[in-house]
Amino acid sequence: MSNVAMQLIEICRKYVNNNLNINEFIEDFQVLYEQKQDLLTDEEMSLFDDIYMACEYYEQDENIRNEYHLYIGENELRQKVQKLVKKLAA
Repeated sequence: MSNVAMQLIEICRKYVNNNLNINEFIEDFQVLYEQKQDLLTDEEMSLFDDIYMACEYYEQDENIRNEYHLYIGENELRQKVQKLVKKLAA
């Protein structure tokens, strides 16, 4: 696994373990992913792209989420991140 992938996994673990709040997680994850995605393998890209897109669709306001069904809340984002962390730990 590439160094960038390991860094992205560490950001995910910190979020899952409540060491980063949602906003810190999204910012840290997206900045690293955007700056270094060219260093990821195709397999790593497919794993992390789902999380990146989930971050893009995160919306804090429930009223907006109810109006635009593509948006997701923190619970849904956290579940996606937890699923990735479990998959990589297996």
